[in-house]
Amino acid sequence: MQPKEPRQARRVVVCGARRRRQGIGDFILHWLTCHGAQVTGIVGSSEQTVRDACTHFLEQGIACRGYTRLEEAIASEKPGLVVIATPYSLHKEHLTIASDYARHCLCEKPLWWDNSGRYVSETSALVKRFSEQHLWLSPVTQWPYTLPTFYRLYPHLRQAAVEKFSMSLTPTSQGPEMVLDAAPHVISMLHQLVGCGEVHTPLCLYRKSDLSDMELSFTFRHRQGLTAVVCRFCNCDVRPRPAAYSINGSLAERIIALPGYEMQLKSASLAIPLEDPLSLLVSDVLSRLSLWEESGEGGFPGDVLVNGMAALGPLFEAAQLAVNGHPSAPILFADR
Repeated sequence: MQPKEPRQARRVVVCGARRRRQGIGDFILHWLTCHGAQVTGIVGSSEQTVRDACTHFLEQGIACRGYTRLEEAIASEKPGLVVIATPYSLHKEHLTIASDYARHCLCEKPLWWDNSGRYVSETSALVKRFSEQHLWLSPVTQWPYTLPTFYRLYPHLRQAAVEKFSMSLTPTSQGPEMVLDAAPHVISMLHQLVGCGEVHTPLCLYRKSDLSDMELSFTFRHRQGLTAVVCRFCNCDVRPRPAAYSINGSLAERIIALPGYEMQLKSASLAIPLEDPLSLLVSDVLSRLSLWEESGEGGFPGDVLVNGMAALGPLFEAAQLAVNGHPSAPILFADR
């Protein structure tokens, strides 16, 4: 383990701040700055991409230094928080470095992935590394921050048992990778609505032969009972990308108006302005992180991180089985 460098709580280093493909590091950096954090360094894959990113952010009035190695960025900038918005295949490496240097972390979903199948054991070990050093670790799963607005659309559902939940998202990936891109959002909503649970009887159906349109269904067993879940992940390069979810059959669509990127959550009869949930997440993390450092209260629960990865595993496996034409998923394509 590396020697611990001193850190400054409101200083931030962002890994993957300018990912070109489905990355939100740029947006996270923007909201960090808006909410009073000081992004002093960014980490990229090459010197050229780092230079381009630094120029891009300087044009927005954000001056930061660029690095190609996270270790160097931490040693030079001494941040309190490291944001990981790199491809998920790099997450575990960057999380390990951050914990080695005793830095708090906000990590894009999924928390990590390497197809090893050790979803629970590896995540438990990772959570332990952070908790033993009293370090903050949380994922970038912003959709639960839309729920207060949803309950303004459907106030009668606020205290109702969640018997059915569905969500439609539009990742730019295809095939099983759509599960890694989108299912963590579904799981985070379930955690907020019903708590931790287990995935049972997952079934995946691809609606197009290019694997760009997926329906994924499963039962989520939790302390309150059972919730039937249906996910629709459809490849889409259009921005802003459409998204929606429903609770017990009551649908809410996220509407984004350009060029100002104003958001609404809309039912069949009513639309309510929606504050950007990523902004709400970043603000909440910064506030809770300050409380965590001062009093040791308000940390993100490690069991939720472990349960999230435990739930993601069988969903990804179901998507793989459908591709391979496994007997449990005999209908592979349903073009229409």
